Amino acid sequence: NENEDRVLSTSIDNTKFHDYQLEGTPGVGYKLYVDNDLVAMGAARVMECDNSLYLGDGTGGTNAKADIASFELIQSEEKDVSTTNQVPTTISGHWKGKLYQFGPTYLWRTYPFSMDLSQNGSQIFGTSRIELGDYYAVMKLSGSISDGVISYNDSSFLEKNEASDWYFVLGNADLNFVNTSPPVLEGPWTGPGNCWPGSIFLMKQ
Repeated sequence: NENEDRVLSTSIDNTKFHDYQLEGTPGVGYKLYVDNDLVAMGAARVMECDNSLYLGDGTGGTNAKADIASFELIQSEEKDVSTTNQVPTTISGHWKGKLYQFGPTYLWRTYPFSMDLSQNGSQIFGTSRIELGDYYAVMKLSGSISDGVISYNDSSFLEKNEASDWYFVLGNADLNFVNTSPPVLEGPWTGPGNCWPGSIFLMKQ
């Protein structure tokens, strides 16, 4: 859930039964499949709530009705992440995904976000790009890799087009490398001062 209205697919006939599969990795992200087809994926979000599962749109039948034929929960045992987060031979390349900003509900935002990275040993450098509608910013970044975690800082703006009543900021992040297919970078980011923090979820292209 990115706290916004999203149409994940317009080709599903909702008058028939389908197999919906939601895979989640705590602290990493989720993948949603419909009839074995991947229709959405994104970063995990920490929320203060009871352990619950909600099916439907939350209106109690006012706007939607669903018939559920069966439900199955499979929870795997805790795994050793020392092999899951192995540092790749190189992280150089184009990474694309989302940057999430968490704060008061009215400030929760999702930004298209991408990074072009180059690696020289344990050092990384490159650029990142954030967008919101017609507004965007391109930042220069540098950092390092240690134990499967990429830590970087934005050092300057290379380009930007921002609104008159708000602005983009230079930030820093600690991103875990997740050895999936395709590889994933995910983790928290922070900005200066009172800027609300968030998380980043990227897939290698």
